[in-house]
Amino acid sequence: MLESLGIRRFGSLMGIAGLLSTLGYAAGPVVTGWIHDRTGSYVPALWMFVGVSAVCVAACLACRPLQRELDERADARPSDSILTWDLVTRATGFAQRNA
Repeated sequence: MLESLGIRRFGSLMGIAGLLSTLGYAAGPVVTGWIHDRTGSYVPALWMFVGVSAVCVAACLACRPLQRELDERADARPSDSILTWDLVTRATGFAQRNA
C-alpha cells in the first residue's frame, strides 16, 4: 500500500483496511452459518470465500506504484492545457517535491 498510495495516506488507509477486515471477520461466521443452514454444506461458503479472496488479490495486483503513476501523468500532459497540469501538480504535490 505504501508504494502505491504514498506515505501521507498510509495511516488512513491502514485504518480503513483494518475496519473492513474487522467487518469481514465479524460477518464471515454469520454468512458461513447462513449458507450452511440453506445448503447443508460448508462447500458453497468456502468457494464464495475463495472467490472473494481472488478478487482481493486481483485488486492488490492492479495497484501501481505512486511514482510510476505520477511519471505517466507527467508524460501524458497535454501541451495546450497548462491549467490542467497546474491542477494535477497542486493536487499531488508533485511540483513541491521535485522543485
